[in-house]
Amino acid sequence: MPRGHFILEDHGSSPLVMAAAGIGLTPIMSMIDSLANSPSRNPEQIIICMQLERSPEEHSMKDHIDQLVGDKLLTETHVFYTRHSGEGVVLPNTNVHTERPTIDAFKDIVGKVLHEAEYYFCGPEKYMNAMEDMLDTLEVKKDRRHSEIFGPQT
Repeated sequence: MPRGHFILEDHGSSPLVMAAAGIGLTPIMSMIDSLANSPSRNPEQIIICMQLERSPEEHSMKDHIDQLVGDKLLTETHVFYTRHSGEGVVLPNTNVHTERPTIDAFKDIVGKVLHEAEYYFCGPEKYMNAMEDMLDTLEVKKDRRHSEIFGPQT
């Protein structure tokens, strides 16, 4: 359950990596929409969205997020399907991956902004632990991490 301290802070034009697993997208989507609709939005700001989903059928807000990239309100978006090949998925602006993100895949996506970005991530406990481990391995400073467990507790 959300604890109430997970809010989007003002980071100026720093790059943002917005990541979610499953229903953890709920607060992340609110933040993304707030950024996209802000009259003071910097069109040069890099905003990357990453989702972890089981399948296209369970992929929340996929068309909306894909359109935000098409409208140039998000820089890029990636989805990782854990129980589907991604074959036949039609999302023209979304990069579709299979399996969980590896450190190499994560670095390929955020490599240019790895240490400058602010990281917002939300999802079930197992996902959150994996994200923290990945960010630790990549030596991302803890003060650049903004997170909250959202979903079933394990």
